[in-house]
Amino acid sequence: ELAAALDVVAKKVLILRPVKEDFARRSGFAPLCALYDKVIIPGDDDETDRMEALLGLAPGKLVTTGPIVHAEKSELLPREQARRALGVVAGPEGVEPLAVLVSGGGGGDPGVERLFDVVERALAARQGARPVHLVYAAGPLFRGRARRGLHRTWIAEPNLAPMLSGIDVAVCAAGFNTLHELMLCGVPALFVPQDKIADDQHARALRLSALNAARVASLNDEPALSAALHALLDDEVLRAQMAVNAAAQVPESCARDAALEVLALVLPRSVLRQARAVLNDDVLRSGVTIGHIVDVAAALAADGDRASLELDDALVLLRGHQAPPEVYARVAAALKKKAPGEELAAAVSTLLSHRGLQGQWSALNELLAALGSERVLGPRKLVDELLGYVDAATCAGLDAFTAARILKETAGGDDEGRRSNRMILQNARARLGGAA
Repeated sequence: ELAAALDVVAKKVLILRPVKEDFARRSGFAPLCALYDKVIIPGDDDETDRMEALLGLAPGKLVTTGPIVHAEKSELLPREQARRALGVVAGPEGVEPLAVLVSGGGGGDPGVERLFDVVERALAARQGARPVHLVYAAGPLFRGRARRGLHRTWIAEPNLAPMLSGIDVAVCAAGFNTLHELMLCGVPALFVPQDKIADDQHARALRLSALNAARVASLNDEPALSAALHALLDDEVLRAQMAVNAAAQVPESCARDAALEVLALVLPRSVLRQARAVLNDDVLRSGVTIGHIVDVAAALAADGDRASLELDDALVLLRGHQAPPEVYARVAAALKKKAPGEELAAAVSTLLSHRGLQGQWSALNELLAALGSERVLGPRKLVDELLGYVDAATCAGLDAFTAARILKETAGGDDEGRRSNRMILQNARARLGGAA
């Protein structure tokens, strides 16, 4: 159904999860894949080799990245926070329950409600052990009854991935997304594969079972499924070993690698290598986005040309940011107008880390706006003079907004612009005592 749209864009990329051989050999499937400039397989090397042979694409057109997972590790909630979000709380005696995720994938499979029933019966038959809190992930296509109540959480929205860090055991279908999200979080899982037209859930789950990274069961053998679930719930050592093995299978999401392969069709690899180095987990975990980094780098640059930005100074500034990221870009741009120079990044850092200006970002804007653009002082010298004035205002008992008003009034008295910023700051400082 996409064939008619392929002519309207210059570059086309297909993200193709591994499919069954009989599906890949359907008439027209491989020829349509060949219409794309690049086909990205988010799987391991074995799957890539198999898909390459099935599709018969030209050399270099097919690329593998490893699994693309919905949530980066940096986006996962801390365990206790995730459990609170899931509603998993200790019982009256302070015993922490095991959080058990039960999911039937998208929810459209006819066996989903049966899976919920089988898990509930298995837990009812379990005796004298650590309590369980059931987390049901129904999926958007599920049309059965919602299962709510004591020690139960019902989730029908697609926002579960960051909370998987709070799950102890999962009983799930073996769809691509769910399986890899669980592996990324190191969750011991009992997979109950579903029969799909294109997706081989059985092969995917059995491969992990052979690595002791998961267990596999069938809805058609309820006693075996119950026994496997009981073993996971009651054997802490088994859960710990499976968690380690599972996490080793998907150490990270490869979404960024896939994005770089897409961008490589229109951008130089050298630029992309720099972007990959910049956008690491530490940056993502800090709440700083690539947009923030680029904005700050552009504000620091002499000409602001975004096509040839150096990002190092922006990264240093934002790594331990004490102000919102957008404030750094705004202050850098304002200071550059008043005092351009090579020490601009250091001057911005000094200004935004000053104790007297913490949280006073609007007042800081007013202070900078009051200064002239005579460009005699370099950025470091100008900031030193400005902070000396701010300190004097603080000692006089004045807040940053009052200091900005006095500075603006002092600067405004020089209609011909003959006074330097140093002189303006000195004159404003002399007026502080009277204002206090």
